[in-house]
Amino acid sequence: GSYWCQYGPVPQGYGVILPQGLWEDLVEDAQRFYASGDWYFERGVPHRRGYLLYGLPGTGKTSLVRALAADLKRNLYIAKSSVVRSGFQDALRAVVPGSIVLIEDVDCVTQPVMNVDVPRPSAPTSGSNGTSPAEPERSLSIGEMLNALDGILPLNQILVIMITNYIEKLDPALIRPGRVDRKIKLDICTPYQIQKMFTKFFPEAVLEEKDLAGLRLTPAELQELLI
Repeated sequence: GSYWCQYGPVPQGYGVILPQGLWEDLVEDAQRFYASGDWYFERGVPHRRGYLLYGLPGTGKTSLVRALAADLKRNLYIAKSSVVRSGFQDALRAVVPGSIVLIEDVDCVTQPVMNVDVPRPSAPTSGSNGTSPAEPERSLSIGEMLNALDGILPLNQILVIMITNYIEKLDPALIRPGRVDRKIKLDICTPYQIQKMFTKFFPEAVLEEKDLAGLRLTPAELQELLI
């Protein structure tokens, strides 16, 4: 369990308002994937599927994954950034078949991280405070990441969802077809999302189309205004 910041069933109650039709499309796609084990087995193909959710911060990427896991009644494993650097393969060994694995901020996985939590003692020198400068932790190489996902440890009956705010930082090998089957961009609210969120908070009020003109807000920003 220490590999994951969350693992296990997700309670009902996670709600997310997406662009029109997207939620139904994703639920149908995931249900079809989980129901197709025989098709994958007969063709000798690992039974796994990959999504990449990308876009601006505050667009509901993590909330979408939680809601999807709750709706499908699937265990959700959320990877800590430290795990995908130091023990990703071991972490994946613990995943129960039929689960969803969420890798947050995947653009950071193969980037060095400064370990500033534990100062390293050094011999005091003139002008020194007795600690040496923080050194980068060894980051997970792209090859190790790919091996964990589809090489050394083939994942069976697992939906892997990666999240990033910066798709341009990702190695093309990580998100090629076969590793990422669907790329879903979440952006500023569509008029449909604004209407739905407004009605959720103010069921009796009427929001006219002219009220939506020029609104460019992420779901998080809109919710903050409505609360």
